[in-house]
Amino acid sequence: MWQFGHTHRHSVIALFLLTGFLPVTQASEEATEAFLQEQVRLGTSTGNEVLVAQSLYRLALIKPNDPNILLMQIQFAVKQKDNAKAQQLFTQLGTQFPQSEQYQRAIKTLSLTTDVNRQKLQRAQLYRTAGRYDDALNLYDEIYRGMPPDETLSLEYIQVLMQSSRDDKIERLNHIYRQYPQNTKIASLYQQQQQHAIESVKSPVSTIKPQIDVTSLPIATLKQKARQQPDNADVVGALGVRYSRANQRSAAIFYLSQALKLAPNHDNSGQWRSMLQANQYWHLLSKGDDTLLKQDYELAERYFNQLNKLSPYEIEPYLGLGDIAVAQRQWDLAENHYLQALKYQPNHPATLHRLAKLYRQQSHEKAQQFIAGLTPRQYKNLAEDYGYIISGIRQDLAADDEHKEQYLSAIEKRKAIAKDYPNDVWNIYRLADDLLIIQQGYVAEEYFNQLNRRLPNAPSRLYAYALYLNKTGRETQALDTLKTIPLSQRSESMKALDSRLRFGEIVTHAESLRAKGQEQQAIDYLFAHIPPEQKIQTYLLLANWAQERNNLDQALSYYHTALNLEPNNETALLGATDIALEQGKKMQAKYYLAKIETLSPNQFNSNSIKRVANAEKEVGNTEKAQHYFAYLAQQIETEPDSADPLVLRDIARFQRDEQHSQQAHYYYQQAMIKDGITDKLPKDNIEYTTLMRNDEKDNWLSRSLRADADALYRQQEWRFTLEHDYWGSSGSEGYSKLRAHTTMLQLDHPVYDGRFFWRADLVNLNSGKLGTSPYDSKFGTCYRTGCFPLEQKSFGVSPAIGWENGQWQWDLGTTPLGFEVTDWVGKIAYNHDLFNVGWTLDIHRRPVNSSMLAFGGQRDIWTNQTWGGVRRSGIRLSASYDLGGKEGYWGEVSVDKLTGKNVEDNSSVRGMGGYYYKLINENNRRVSVGLSTMLWHYDKDLSGYTLGQGGYYSPQKYISLGLPINYRERTENWSWELSGSLSWSYSQTDDRKRYPLQNLVSLDKFNRYMNELSPEDREEVMRLYYQERDAVDEGDSSNGFGYTARALVEHRITPHWFIGAAIDIQQAKNYTPSHALMYLRYSFNGWNGDLDLPPNPLIPYADFK
Repeated sequence: MWQFGHTHRHSVIALFLLTGFLPVTQASEEATEAFLQEQVRLGTSTGNEVLVAQSLYRLALIKPNDPNILLMQIQFAVKQKDNAKAQQLFTQLGTQFPQSEQYQRAIKTLSLTTDVNRQKLQRAQLYRTAGRYDDALNLYDEIYRGMPPDETLSLEYIQVLMQSSRDDKIERLNHIYRQYPQNTKIASLYQQQQQHAIESVKSPVSTIKPQIDVTSLPIATLKQKARQQPDNADVVGALGVRYSRANQRSAAIFYLSQALKLAPNHDNSGQWRSMLQANQYWHLLSKGDDTLLKQDYELAERYFNQLNKLSPYEIEPYLGLGDIAVAQRQWDLAENHYLQALKYQPNHPATLHRLAKLYRQQSHEKAQQFIAGLTPRQYKNLAEDYGYIISGIRQDLAADDEHKEQYLSAIEKRKAIAKDYPNDVWNIYRLADDLLIIQQGYVAEEYFNQLNRRLPNAPSRLYAYALYLNKTGRETQALDTLKTIPLSQRSESMKALDSRLRFGEIVTHAESLRAKGQEQQAIDYLFAHIPPEQKIQTYLLLANWAQERNNLDQALSYYHTALNLEPNNETALLGATDIALEQGKKMQAKYYLAKIETLSPNQFNSNSIKRVANAEKEVGNTEKAQHYFAYLAQQIETEPDSADPLVLRDIARFQRDEQHSQQAHYYYQQAMIKDGITDKLPKDNIEYTTLMRNDEKDNWLSRSLRADADALYRQQEWRFTLEHDYWGSSGSEGYSKLRAHTTMLQLDHPVYDGRFFWRADLVNLNSGKLGTSPYDSKFGTCYRTGCFPLEQKSFGVSPAIGWENGQWQWDLGTTPLGFEVTDWVGKIAYNHDLFNVGWTLDIHRRPVNSSMLAFGGQRDIWTNQTWGGVRRSGIRLSASYDLGGKEGYWGEVSVDKLTGKNVEDNSSVRGMGGYYYKLINENNRRVSVGLSTMLWHYDKDLSGYTLGQGGYYSPQKYISLGLPINYRERTENWSWELSGSLSWSYSQTDDRKRYPLQNLVSLDKFNRYMNELSPEDREEVMRLYYQERDAVDEGDSSNGFGYTARALVEHRITPHWFIGAAIDIQQAKNYTPSHALMYLRYSFNGWNGDLDLPPNPLIPYADFK
């Protein structure tokens, strides 16, 4: 908004308009002030608020610290319902003139804004309308206590007073007239009563008619005379003068021009010409002012340029043009206009003030340089009328030091300000605050003691001291200090502090009861002692208590009570929204959010807006969430010093979820700076990922920032891994013995919000050679006859792809191409958290790879049939519970159907679970012990290797108990795990047919060899055939102890290259597998953050769960 600064120039435009007679060259500041005060009264009486606002502003420029002008500004602000501005002006008035009559009237004016007095005023006005004047007067007296605080209210009061039956009405009227003698309406009422009093005691003594001054006639009378005598220059000129005095410029210009046309040589023509020129000037100035207020900069510029041509050496046009440039943010142009104004009047305080404001807006240092360069006369003029800006600029520099946490420098600046402005209460308050930060509380105390002695009864000093006492933990003393401020002199902020302190005392006692487990007594105490104005805060506090004890319904009830008292209370609306979301009631949350959306963002701090944005996102209103996060981002760009790292983190999370990874990383880095993790932006990925390393000293927010940035970076990282895996188990040559070598190549990269992989497994299996003698190898159909000495080995390539994110996971691939039996395999899984338990449900089809027969299939030598290639198809539900504390639980259950080529179908139900306890649970070192168990059941035992069997372990009963122990640790470039367990197991199998699928061993399957045998050999084979075909292998049971041991290590060679290895062995009854691997991984992006704990090598695709 542009505002007009009145100048102390040599013309007498203002005074001339006031008197109508004095020459233009005799203007004075006092006359201008009187004129503007008359304009305020005129605007007030006519309801012209624009005139009042303009005149008050110009008065404030002439005498910014005058108590009468401050009082008029307060009265106008109250009328405009601008309570914040009224409070600010009231504080200024109280600081400078605490004992003045104006301050007392200001207190009375502000008292009219209270709910109680507003209600009384409404009732009084109703009584006045109803003719109940005595009742209305009683209420007015209760409110005003003798004297209305301003002229408008005084007129309303007099109207009621004169209609009342009070005997002292004349005395009261006289008292009000003495207070406001300059008000023409009050003066007229007073004179009427005086005349009435005179006429009541004597009759008129003269009938001589006095000569009438035509310029004193009312406008309406003059207009009537002008219609009757349109060529009478006296009447027309007088009408122009009257309109000029009424501030009606257009009409004044019209009638003064007409008068001069009618009588250019009239005795009053000089006066009329001067008034015409003055009205033209002021009319243009008013036009420029009005259009600038309406932000019509182009039209305003035309008016000021016209003014410049009319009076080229006046400063108002240049000030106006400068203000237009400021409004359009054209700083250099504004400076040029202001400097031009300064050229004509170098010592003019309003021009100096504008330049100081302009430089202050651009740079605090530049403003200080401007002040330092003023001449003594310029500095004196600026200090007299605008001392606040000199102090303000110096305080800006101190505040800059405080933002940089350079408190010693800030203290020196504030001490210097305190020397020049010893009664600047708020500079002393901030100086004391800085002294407390550097542990110099005794010095802070001394500054306040000195201020207390200088301003012992100043309300603003007492208020600041109460704030200081409260900050230093002396709440009781703060409350006692506030009590010394008379109730009539307390501002709203003082009352609010008093209420907060009283509320704090009550809450402290209630909290102490609650800490002793007496929560109900604490609630009863709150309801018994809480003041009415703190009811809402009490219900909000009780809602928090209810949430802490997880009584969400009770908490919601308290929030609803608060909303009944204040429907738009943002804290209650946000709390209710959070509870609705926690209860999964999204429609109810949307209801609260709809109410929040009707409120202005200015009602919320950045953290509250962040909560609203997250809630909108959770209910699916992504566009609204985007709007709120964009608003927060804009605030941060505008005021980066005030940015909250928590808000920055949530903006980053939103950008991450919207797939804007670069913007997310930007806000994570900004949050790290604000949180103190680093003091500068990282220059590359290596520096950035180094910042993601955990730190034991981190607070929860720092840990969250590092973890979030870590997760996003790892999700976006491109990696390639080469790994070789060896697995071997003991057993019979040719079938149950196995040596497996798997070479894996995998590329990982981001897709959408998850990770995608491409991989190929080169698989080489070797089971050795079958025995040639009868009964050497219980394999295929050659158990009784002996087998050909063929080496049983297979080689194949298993391709696969897959993708996963936080909720979904899938993969699709094949068993090795080149094996006897090849199939499609894969899985789809869904993850979810429910009641702090992580659940995963998956549907899968996986190979059974415990033997060459089960994994890839083998060929029977006698019948030339392929069998094996067992696949497990089913569903699995797994769960885990670990809140990051000392304990954790896990478990899973799966139901599967097992099928294979020429293998009897089977089914299984398997369950397993465990508990672990973390002996050491540090960021980089963990030691845990636990207990685990497994329960398995297979419908059939198909663990044999004869034709139709599956070659996989499938007991009808299996139970095991284990005691695992685990040690993990990592350093800057190493990560390792050592683990082991002791176990006991029991298993039992039923009898089984050696050849469960009889069609595979029918006679016709052996024809190709039978024809080549002699009759005697053929007869022997037939005998063996019939014995073998229906053979049954007996079931068994066993139990025993076993152990496992494993070592795994990874090393970071550079931020791009990593190498790792692992080895593990197992020992159980009749089962001793061993396993080893090595891998090399390359990170395309580079990773210098924490290594995985434990290391995370690839798993052969055949081992995927």
